[in-house]
Amino acid sequence: MTLPNRPVARPGLPDNAGLNTIRLDLAVTRDELAATIRQLSARLNPSRLLKDHTGLVLVVGLTLVTLVGSVVVHTADRRTRDWKHLV
Repeated sequence: MTLPNRPVARPGLPDNAGLNTIRLDLAVTRDELAATIRQLSARLNPSRLLKDHTGLVLVVGLTLVTLVGSVVVHTADRRTRDWKHLV
């Protein structure tokens, strides 16, 4: 999967880079990383996921409720069946 507006990788620093060049590169890298983290946080925001994918969230939620309900019913039925021979 390719991300939109993906910046082209910058070349590495030259071997004879001075302290100011290294600090500038560090600042640029920090800003790029902060922008990437903001984008990821916006994508993984639960309220936005719910808003954008309501149908999927609903299907997954109903599936989980059905699964848990069937396990509870099966367990209760099995326990009832195990006690019937004692009555």
